[in-house]
Amino acid sequence: MTHKENRRTRQSVNEATVNFVKVDVVVVVVVVVVVVVVVVVVVVVVVVKVVVVVAVVIVVVVVLKHYGTAPAYAACTIIYTQSHDFGQLDSQTGAHVTNMCTVVVVVVVVVVVVVVVVVVVVVVVVVTVVAVNVVLLLQFIAIVINIHIIIGLSHCGGLGN
Repeated sequence: MTHKENRRTRQSVNEATVNFVKVDVVVVVVVVVVVVVVVVVVVVVVVVKVVVVVAVVIVVVVVLKHYGTAPAYAACTIIYTQSHDFGQLDSQTGAHVTNMCTVVVVVVVVVVVVVVVVVVVVVVVVVTVVAVNVVLLLQFIAIVINIHIIIGLSHCGGLGN
């Protein structure tokens, strides 16, 4: 090899090395960004789930502790006695109303608890699905970027071509 060819070979090797190092930095940055975003998304999902569950539990406990079932029971008694036009309640009719309203209040409490649980589950599922889709999108973007980098390296001779 002549001196000129030798210098040209060294220069192209140096350029390929510089390009390869630049691409390595880009790959590392992309991977770090994707990992950081995935970790942030997972933490946010966990925090949202915990906050939603705790908030619902607090609301249900506070409402039941503060009001109890007395307002629902009283409303049921008034509605039931008025709709059946009992007039003066004797002990037997009063016991019947009490039993009916106890059942109604229990059913209402059960329905409210079921609705609250369903809402919590739906919120948790939606947040989880969104988080999984964000993570998958980020992984897809990282793969596309890495493919472009590999194609770029193969064109500039950085892959030994």
